[in-house]
Amino acid sequence: TVSSAKWAKVKLTSGVRGTSRIDSELEESLFGEDTAGNILNAMSFQRSLGTNNETSNAKARLERYVVTYPCDSFDPAVHYAVKKKWSQIALRAIRESYRMFKKSTKGAFSSPTATLLMRGEATRYKNTRMETVDVNWHAKASMKWMEAPNVHLGECKMVGSNCEPDEFCDEDSMFSYFSGSCALRKEYSLSVANGQWWPVQDKVLAHVVSPIVNSGDLDLSELLALKMTLYCAPKKMFPAQGPPPRNSESLMDCLEKGVETNAQLKALQPWKLYIPDEVIVMITFETLDHVECFAGKRADNSDRRALCQNGGIQASAPHGKKVPDEYIHLVNPEDGTRYGHDEDDSDVFTGVRKGAGFPKGTLSEVVVGPQDVLEAIEAIVKSHGR
Repeated sequence: TVSSAKWAKVKLTSGVRGTSRIDSELEESLFGEDTAGNILNAMSFQRSLGTNNETSNAKARLERYVVTYPCDSFDPAVHYAVKKKWSQIALRAIRESYRMFKKSTKGAFSSPTATLLMRGEATRYKNTRMETVDVNWHAKASMKWMEAPNVHLGECKMVGSNCEPDEFCDEDSMFSYFSGSCALRKEYSLSVANGQWWPVQDKVLAHVVSPIVNSGDLDLSELLALKMTLYCAPKKMFPAQGPPPRNSESLMDCLEKGVETNAQLKALQPWKLYIPDEVIVMITFETLDHVECFAGKRADNSDRRALCQNGGIQASAPHGKKVPDEYIHLVNPEDGTRYGHDEDDSDVFTGVRKGAGFPKGTLSEVVVGPQDVLEAIEAIVKSHGR
């Protein structure tokens, strides 16, 4: 759960470091102002004619021409808003993943690319009272980092009377305050440690693939999915569309070297708008095509029909287990019930549905700088504005 105050704060501010700088750079690229001479110089193709030594001003003579192209369908305001939105979604997803694997992210970034999956999902509960049956859906979102190895979620510890970090940890017993006993919650220790999905903590990010309403009736078509892949390379390595050729350099090395390389290149050629050797990060967006569902041990036929409607692929538990591995962040594998509730809980868990399909208006790709990624995961000092 999240308080109204926390939700408002997160909703009204991006919550990602470097936002003001990123917004300023994007706005300047679309709405910048300059003198007519500088604009003409930036837009034109030119070649040097050398000097004719006829006057003192003839030291650098250039032949220029400008090609015009109609762009009636281009709306810079819309382009700005859409690119800003999806850049922030990508950076939020990167930050969420880093926060989960804080002590092992260097290892996760040792691959040339990083692939993040995010999916809306809903758990279904049924409560029978006398002759009435109440059915509730609880929507949320989960993520998975495909390349994250040797996961270590860090340590839980008592800080005053609280077990922190509180989003992952819980008190071991009623005597935790005195004993200092504090441990990772099972939905994290079991799932993430085995390379599986985890519940998304960032509520704004979760809303991209899952509705805000977390109880009552639910439109299952609002459960969606994204696959985000990060590529880092110099601009000249990228084709007209899509990712660059695969290389052996780790993503983290590319990001760290890219910040230094870009600073040097822009210092040497501050007037250039396109620098072939400038390092960029492309983030591509795809989706997961198939809806999945899982019916719990206390589900009946009506529950199964509701969970797996419209072609949902039903998951089954491996031999000897009560829950498929990809569902252990939602369902306790020991008894097949939801975490924190007893077997005889009146609010009975009946199953899970996982979404598929693109969120509305999803871009195919966005481009950010290596400093944007490193700043989002707090690997470099926070910038202030420009």
